[in-house]
Amino acid sequence: MDITEKTAYLKGLLEGMDLDDDKKEVKILNEMADVLNLMAKRIEGLDNEFDDVYEELDVIDEHVEIINDELFGSYEFDRDRAFYEITCPTCNEEIVITDDMLDLSLIHICRCRRRG
Repeated sequence: MDITEKTAYLKGLLEGMDLDDDKKEVKILNEMADVLNLMAKRIEGLDNEFDDVYEELDVIDEHVEIINDELFGSYEFDRDRAFYEITCPTCNEEIVITDDMLDLSLIHICRCRRRG
């Protein structure tokens, strides 16, 4: 049972109790049930909006990954492989160098074109 169903159930319980609607306490309970119902509907709406945003973010993430692969090639990072992070003293870009790259003398050049 979701939150809107629970608030509707609560409202139904209040109505089923055959309380005197003219009493102040009953008016307050009814108003509280109405407020809870409005809040539940708003929360449900926000949940749906968040789901939509997460789906859009997943699509954007996939597009960024495709663009990254096109620009820089796909490179699976192996966490068991040793790597070194070096910061370029000119542009402060971090350069990641692996042992394989050192063995092959392949070192990425950062944005400022200075070799790491």
